[in-house]
Amino acid sequence: MASPHLKESHVSRHPGSGGGSPGVCQARLTGNRAHKSIHIDAATLQQYAGRYRLVPGTAFHTRWNMARIKAQLTGQPAYPVFASATDEFYYTVADAQLSFERGADGKVDALVLHQDGADRTAKRLP
Repeated sequence: MASPHLKESHVSRHPGSGGGSPGVCQARLTGNRAHKSIHIDAATLQQYAGRYRLVPGTAFHTRWNMARIKAQLTGQPAYPVFASATDEFYYTVADAQLSFERGADGKVDALVLHQDGADRTAKRLP
């Protein structure tokens, strides 16, 4: 079985997709879907940082820096993701979204990649 990968979409790429001021809502088109980014406070963004195992040998590594989250899948570059709601993010370089799931204790314990009609869950690594 081939390793999962994030498929870049040239349709969704546009100037300024990686910028913007924190707290400023911006509309972006990803594939055929319009997304509106929202501001999420730094304390909440820090909760998403970590490693999430998708399949053996492949993991997402999410990093928080300067009021922004970047997600990197093993063997690929890190790309910024933008919040559309608490625990919901989208890419501007691909027609893909990430959802973060929380356990009964309220802590983030999984990431779900939504792409090409499939939902792939990656459990948080210790």
